Amino acid sequence: MKSLRNLAFLALGVAAVAAKATPFYSFENNLDGFASSGATLTEDTQHVTHGSKSMKIDWPGGFTWITVNDNNLIPIVLANAGKKLLLDVAASSGAYWKQMGVSYNDDVAGWRQTSEFGLNYSDTNNQTIVINTTTLSLPANNVGFFGMGFSVNGDSSAPRTLWLDNVRFENSTLLYGFEDVAEVNGFTSGAATMTQDTVGATQGTKSMKVSWMGGFTWLFNSNTSGGQAAAVNGSLKRLLFDVTMPGGGMAWCNMMLSLNDATGGWRQSGQVDISTGAGTRTYAINFAGLDPFHMEDGYHQINFSINGPTAVDFPWTFNIDNIRVESAPGNTISGQISLGDFVGDVSTVPVTFDVKAGNTTEQITGTLDANGNYSIVTSLSGAAQIRAKAPHWLSKIANANLGTNPVNISLLNGDCDGDNSVTIFDYVMLSDAFDTSVGDGGFVADADLDGDGTVTIFDYLVLSTNFDQFGEDL
Repeated sequence: MKSLRNLAFLALGVAAVAAKATPFYSFENNLDGFASSGATLTEDTQHVTHGSKSMKIDWPGGFTWITVNDNNLIPIVLANAGKKLLLDVAASSGAYWKQMGVSYNDDVAGWRQTSEFGLNYSDTNNQTIVINTTTLSLPANNVGFFGMGFSVNGDSSAPRTLWLDNVRFENSTLLYGFEDVAEVNGFTSGAATMTQDTVGATQGTKSMKVSWMGGFTWLFNSNTSGGQAAAVNGSLKRLLFDVTMPGGGMAWCNMMLSLNDATGGWRQSGQVDISTGAGTRTYAINFAGLDPFHMEDGYHQINFSINGPTAVDFPWTFNIDNIRVESAPGNTISGQISLGDFVGDVSTVPVTFDVKAGNTTEQITGTLDANGNYSIVTSLSGAAQIRAKAPHWLSKIANANLGTNPVNISLLNGDCDGDNSVTIFDYVMLSDAFDTSVGDGGFVADADLDGDGTVTIFDYLVLSTNFDQFGEDL
């Protein structure tokens, strides 16, 4: 009987997860029930990354746990099986070592915990750490209680303070998986060599191996697509990546991220310390302070710096894979919109997307880059219909499984009046604006079908070609 009650609870809980936005802990109400015997926990307004409060942790240094028993976590943990846990952390002072880990606990599987993850040594700003909770067994459906804990560990030569906020499971959009050697070859450096490899592959079967003789250098990327740039702009401003170290020899290592385009110029993040111990770890770079990409520019760059001690006899090496950006909860839809018979700047054209899965429809406004690439996020999942509509183009529907990209859509031109059909009324509207240009009285932008700045016979030809066509509706 108890098992049936728990199954019913889980079914209700999993249904509620879809409506429960991440994070699941942001410490807005009485620290969300967390307690500790070795640390003093208080609500605070410093280093807040979600909502209006954070959890301040004061402890004398050394090792201790902060825990909560919360059966409401069970459906959240089960719904996010296979995902890693992200935490936003800040320290009151740098220049000392500090680490955190995560535990699960219940009356069936007992206590289990992750290995500890090192925080940046000298950084006192908000940093995001990624804990690999996929190594922990999931709670069974007949547990009497379930709990989560966070370990804090640091130099015990003086009292220590951390702030914790925005505890959530990872949602992300892939930028580089290095399955295509062209992605590897897109990175160049004056001091490092990049090759495709199979060691440390965490997404697919390939990774990028980096070899260099130490010191500071940049890995410049000449292969950033408009879709990738749009995904960066639409993200939660955290870049995640997996690093596999062979271990042995290198005492320290750190990395930075830079964004570069013609309008915004070069801008770079703070550094993230990379553990040099053998193994694979996931790191996060916070780039919320950097200007987004200017999508109207002709090129965009996502670059990485590497830094380490000077090598003596042999180069240092590590493998990097699964470079992605943290996304809002939901599925990312990306691809290319082809705006038919248009010679103007497509990045100035807004596109409305209607995404329908089952009986639910979401409307999302997207932007295009200079090549027509887009990236949007929907909370829906599964099989869906995606309808795209631009101002004087007819709508078109594409079928897709959400999360499977790209979704490319071509739109027919000629709908001057925006009623989703090309008829005599569009002809009349174009005729009224004929022979006018941008800045003239009577000029109508939606009658300038080809986007050359003037309403001419070429716009008539576009309308005539697509006359009596209708857009698609969900």
